[in-house]
Amino acid sequence: MNTSSEFSSLRDRLWNHRFEYPERGTDLVRRLVSEQGWSLADAREAVDEYRKFCFLAMIAHHSVTPSQAVDLVWHTHLLYTRDYWETFCPLVLGRSLHHGPSNGVEEDTHFYNQYGATLDLYQEHFGEINEKWWPDARERFRPVSEQRWVDLKYVWVLKKPQWLQRLFNRRK
Repeated sequence: MNTSSEFSSLRDRLWNHRFEYPERGTDLVRRLVSEQGWSLADAREAVDEYRKFCFLAMIAHHSVTPSQAVDLVWHTHLLYTRDYWETFCPLVLGRSLHHGPSNGVEEDTHFYNQYGATLDLYQEHFGEINEKWWPDARERFRPVSEQRWVDLKYVWVLKKPQWLQRLFNRRK
């Protein structure tokens, strides 16, 4: 794929693909709202960033790496197997887009660099990077030990005050 009409056709297919079915009561967007605690507007925005990632994955001459938020959308989309494998990949993308897990620390540098190349390609095709969904590589690849999945039924999550965040960051 290398002509502007092919790019345009892919963009049209991506932006015309439905991810919302409010009449069904649940869909990809509403599942993101429920599971990630995002507003409906944020979930829709994240899905649009996922569309952009898929566009980049189809046109790039190298592998691309999503941001964590975009990866969450991709993981959630993969749960809708019929849509993903029977409609989205063959009819929208025109080929399969497989998701492979990282093999750990030994791949960190590789994916860090690949993410940088993805951000460069994003900028080339979409302009300014939306840092809300695409943070810089240092933030994207901060140590997993600083991150946790929590069950909100049992814990409260409170943001650290700015002064405490600065103190904590100085100690590293």
